[in-house]
Parts: sequence; C-alpha cells; structure tokens
Amino acid sequence: MGPIEQLEFRVSVRSHIWQTGDHYRRIFIERGRLVGALALGPWDQVGRVQDAVLHGATVYPWMLFRFRKEGSLRPERELSPSEMPDSATLCNCTGVTFGQVRRALQSGSDTVEQTGQKTGAGTVCGTCRPLTAELIDAGTEPQALPLWKPVLGWPSGRFRC
Repeated sequence: MGPIEQLEFRVSVRSHIWQTGDHYRRIFIERGRLVGALALGPWDQVGRVQDAVLHGATVYPWMLFRFRKEGSLRPERELSPSEMPDSATLCNCTGVTFGQVRRALQSGSDTVEQTGQKTGAGTVCGTCRPLTAELIDAGTEPQALPLWKPVLGWPSGRFRC
C-alpha cells in the first residue's frame, strides 16, 4: 500500500516492523502520517490500513506502541462492512470502494453478480464477494425513532421521586 519502493530511501520516512511466525508487517510514517504499509500473511485490518494510507491518516504514539506489540494500529475489533467508510477499498484487485458498491446497491443491484457487473468488485479473485454479500444483506441503515412516538414497554415496580 502506497509507494513503498520509494519510501525506503526517503530520509524523512521512518519504518516500523512487526513479525511473528508467518506474519510480517511494516508501516511507513512520514511526519506523523501513515504513507505506506506492507503485509505478508493475513491481516484483518488491511482495508482500514489501506484507507489510512490513501488519506495519510495521523499515527499517534499509542498506535505505534500497539503496532510494535500486536502488529495492528487499532484495537482488533474490525468494523463491519456496513460501518466501513465510503472511501475504504472493498476490492483490492479492481480498486472498488465501499461507496461505489453502496451506490450500485442503491441503483438496483440486489445480487453479488449484478454488483460485480456494475462495479467490477469480485470479478477477479473473488475474495471480496463475501463483503459484498454482507452489504447486500445489511440493506439500508436503520432510521432514528422520532421522540414523539410512544415507548412500547413499561418497567415493572414503583418509581420514587
């Protein structure tokens, strides 16, 4: 992710490595911003890291500490596909973002195949097809309940003021 071939030689770029067993991860930081990353082996947060590199996200000291210790920049709780920002990459092969897939779904796509035809997501290696299916299953975002509607439950017991 990012121009990693050139980052190695920039004086202002610092790199940090985390390695254990079959996992190798390296991040490149320039002036407090994430400008590149390299990963060998699975990394659940690869979508978020890719988005962070794309936007030059700030890397705080506590994030570096976590990366050196655990190999991740953020807590392990991964965002669900419906929580991912529109700018995050869903399909690494074709560069399709979550926003592009959401727009395809809003314009009438209701299967993984139709979404792939409109956006290109899932048409190369297929590893993003489950994410696309989750977005289809998630449907629209829940709507807020207006305050004027009555609450359907009442607690048992007495209230004391």
